[in-house]
Amino acid sequence: MYNIFSCLGRFSRVVSFCSLALGLYVTSAHAQTFSPPNAISSTSTSSAYPTMVVDAVGHINVAWIDNAAGINIASSADGGLTFPTRGSIPGSPGAAFQPQMVVDSTGNIIEIAWAKPSATSGKFDVFVSRLTASGSTFLVIGTTQVSTTSVVLVSAPRLAFAGAGVDVVWGNADTWIAQSLNGLTFSAPIKLSTAAQDSGGPRIAVDKSENIFVAWTDRLAQDQGQPGNYCTNPTGNTNGSGIITVYTNQFGGNYYINETPSVGGVPGVPSSAATRNLSNTDWKVVNPNPSYPNGYFGCSYDNLHLFFDQHDNLHLLWGDDAPLEDLLTSTAVPQASGSPAFTFPIGPAGDEGVSSPSVATDSTGSIYVAWAAGAKAASSSEGIYFIRSDDDGNSFSTKFSAEATVVSAPGAISPAYPQTAVDSSRNVNIVWEQADQPITAGSSNTFHLFFSRSVDRGDTFPTVREVSPNASVLCIPPTPSGTTPPTTPNTTTCGTVQMTIDAKSNADMSWVNNPGSASNIEFSIADFTLPPPQDDFSISVTSATPTAFSGQTVTYSLTAAATGNFGNSAITLGCNDFPEVMGTQGRTVFRSDFSCTFTPASGTLTPGGTATVNMTIPADLPANSNNPYPFAINGTNGGTTHRVMVAFNDPGPAGSVQPSSATVAVGASATFSVNIINFNAFSGNVNLACSGQPAWIQCGFNPPSVTPSSTSSVLTVKVVSAPTGSLLSYPPSVRGLPGQRNVVLWSATWTALCLLAVALVFGGRREGLNAPILLRGFAVMALTLVLATGLISCGGGAAAPSNGATSTSSGTGSGGGSGSGGGSTPATANFMVQAQAGNGTTNLGRISITTP
Repeated sequence: MYNIFSCLGRFSRVVSFCSLALGLYVTSAHAQTFSPPNAISSTSTSSAYPTMVVDAVGHINVAWIDNAAGINIASSADGGLTFPTRGSIPGSPGAAFQPQMVVDSTGNIIEIAWAKPSATSGKFDVFVSRLTASGSTFLVIGTTQVSTTSVVLVSAPRLAFAGAGVDVVWGNADTWIAQSLNGLTFSAPIKLSTAAQDSGGPRIAVDKSENIFVAWTDRLAQDQGQPGNYCTNPTGNTNGSGIITVYTNQFGGNYYINETPSVGGVPGVPSSAATRNLSNTDWKVVNPNPSYPNGYFGCSYDNLHLFFDQHDNLHLLWGDDAPLEDLLTSTAVPQASGSPAFTFPIGPAGDEGVSSPSVATDSTGSIYVAWAAGAKAASSSEGIYFIRSDDDGNSFSTKFSAEATVVSAPGAISPAYPQTAVDSSRNVNIVWEQADQPITAGSSNTFHLFFSRSVDRGDTFPTVREVSPNASVLCIPPTPSGTTPPTTPNTTTCGTVQMTIDAKSNADMSWVNNPGSASNIEFSIADFTLPPPQDDFSISVTSATPTAFSGQTVTYSLTAAATGNFGNSAITLGCNDFPEVMGTQGRTVFRSDFSCTFTPASGTLTPGGTATVNMTIPADLPANSNNPYPFAINGTNGGTTHRVMVAFNDPGPAGSVQPSSATVAVGASATFSVNIINFNAFSGNVNLACSGQPAWIQCGFNPPSVTPSSTSSVLTVKVVSAPTGSLLSYPPSVRGLPGQRNVVLWSATWTALCLLAVALVFGGRREGLNAPILLRGFAVMALTLVLATGLISCGGGAAAPSNGATSTSSGTGSGGGSGSGGGSTPATANFMVQAQAGNGTTNLGRISITTP
C-alpha cells in the first residue's frame, strides 16, 4: 500500500541507526509474572464492556455492564488482590456500549456516562451517574438523563471534569454537549455540529486552564459514495509511476473541533459558533500542505484520541480508515490571539496500516503510541506496533529505527486492540488480544491475551508472555455475506482488554472471558516485584555484527539455555522488526522485503543446542555501513517469546536491474539492463540467472556471465505461452506465518469430484455397468482431479525462490514482437535476477512481468 505521507507529511525514513555492540547478544530477563485471573463479576450472569481507572489514592475501580443488573462497579484498595467495594446503578439494566468513567482529584467522586436503548427502535438515551464509595458499597448519589431526545449512537458518550463540574458529549448524526456544575444537574443539551454528518462519536478533553475541547470526525461523504470525495475517489496530478502527488479533491471526510475558552478560570458555555472544520480551515489556510492544496479530507470513524503534552497543548491522534489507512496526528499550536491552530496531519507509522490505536504520556511530555496493523493490511504485516515522540509530537522514532517497533512475535495471528500504559519510571507496558487461529466467518474465534514490557522507554520489548492460559471467545461483529473477515479486527461486540498502572507501578488488566451466556470480567496483575517464571529459556547470539552487500545473506549463530524445569522443549525461531527505508531505486524497502531461513531447516532450537539464522538483505537496500541496520531474532515456546536485537553492515547494492517491470504479450519479449555495481561483492567471475520464474517465461542473458572488466549484461525475458494465474510465483512470508491450506481450491475440487461421481453412478445404471467397472472409473476420475489440483496449487514448477523475492518500483520494459494476449485477465509474475559466484548467490533485483 502506497502512503502519500511517506513522501510528504511523514517523518524522514533516512536516519542514523544507533550502533549495536559487537559480540554477545542475550535476551534480558524482565519479570513479568501474572496473578491468576480473578473473576470480579458475577459468574451467574453475562458481563461485557469493562472500563478501568485508578483514582488519586490508588484504588483500582472497574466498571462493566451486567446483563441482569446493568452497570456494575467494583473497587480494590489492596492493589487488585480483592474487590470488596461494589455497587450497581439502578435503572441501568439493558445499558449499551462501554460505560465511561472519570474520578475527581480527591478520589471520592466517580462519574459514569452511559447509554441505554430508548422506546424508539435504534435510538438511545444518555445518562450520567455520580457515585461515591461508602465502606463495602458504592452509593449512587444521583443519575440524570442528559439527553432530551433519543438519538442514534454508535459509541458511548464521553465525559470529563471541568472545574468542579462535569461535561458530557455524545452523538452520531449530530454532536451534543451538556454541562453540570455539580455532576447532578445538567444544562439543556447544546448542539455543536453545524452540518449533516456521520460521526463515530465526539471526544472531550479539558486542559489545566479549564478550556474545553470537543473533537469528532465525519465520514458521511464516504457512506453516501458522493462523487469526487477523497475517501473513495481520490483524484489529482500523478507522477511518472501513476501515483498521485497533488490531490485535487475538495471534500470527503471531515475533522471538527470546538473550543470553549474559560472565563477567569471558570469553564465557559459551549456554542456551535466555535465549531470549525479543520479539513478546510487549519489544514488548508493556516498550516497547508502542497500535496493537499484544498485541505485534508481523510475518513475516520471511532478511534479518535485527545490528550495534552507537557505544555498543555492538545493533540489529536487517530487511525485514518480511508483512503490511506494510516496513523495520523495533529497538534494544537497556540496563536498570539484566538484559538490554537492545528498542524497538518503527519503519519508517524509505516505502511502496515492501523487499527485500534492507543496512546499514553509521561511526566516529561513524551508520547507513547501502540496500534495493530490495519484491517486491510496483508497477513505479512499483522502485528502490534509501537513508536515514541520526545519532542511534543514533532517527530516519532525509537532508538533503533525511525519506523515503528514490532512488539508482537513473528507469526502472531490477528493481534488486535492494544492498550498502552506508562509507569512513573517511564517503563512501557502493552497488552493485546491475539487470535488462536485465522479468523473465520462461520465459527467461534478464540484469543489469548499477550503482554510485553519495555524498560528502555520502548526501544526494545525483549519478552512477550501470555497473560492467561485460558482461551476466550473473540467477540467481533458477524462477517457480512460475501465478504472476508478482517485480517485485524477493529470493532467489538463485548469490549476489549483494558489496562492501567496502579500505585505499585504494576500493570493491571481486565477483560471479558468467554463472552456469551457465562462471560465474566476477569482481572490480572503483571507484578514486576516478583521474579520471572522459574521454568523458562533464553536465546543468545554469539556472532559479531556481519557485513554483506545488498542482495546477499548474513548469518548469525544462536544458542539457547534453559532454567528450572523447562527441559529440552523446542524453541521456534523467527525474525521481525526489520528497518523500513527509502531504497536505491526510488522505492521504499519494506519490512516484508527481508526474509530469514534457518539451519536446521525446521527453524527450531533446543537448550544446549545451536542454530543458524540466515537473513537475506533486499537488493536495493542503501549503504549504511557506519550505522548498522537492526532487526530482531525471536525464540518462541508456548506462550513465551524472547528476542534479541542484532544488526548488520551493508556497503550498498551489489548490482541492479533496470527497469523493474514490463508488460509483455504472449510471444513477445522485453529487455532489461543488468549491471554489477560492486564487483568486490563477488569471488571470481559472476554467472547470471533468473530464479522463481514460471514455466511460461524464459530468461536469456547476453553475455551470460560478467567479469571485473565487463560488468553489464542484457537480459531478455520472453513470454513463451499463455500464463495461468495459478502459475505465478510469490515471495515467501517474512514473519514466519504458518502456511494455510487453499480452502477454496480444495473445496472446488471435492465439489467437482462429488458431482462427477453422481453423474458416473447414474450413467452407469442407465448403461447397466457393474460395480467393479464403476469403481475403476471413479478411481481414474479422482486421480485425475487430485493430480490436476496439485499441479495448479504447486505452481507447475514456479515456486517462489527460497532466498526470498524482493519488490522494486514500477518501470517500463521494452516490448519486442506482437504476440497474442494471454486472456482477458492480466497475469503478473514476480521473479528474481541473481548473480552466482564462488562466494554464493546474490540477489540483484526483482522483475515483475505482466501479460495482458
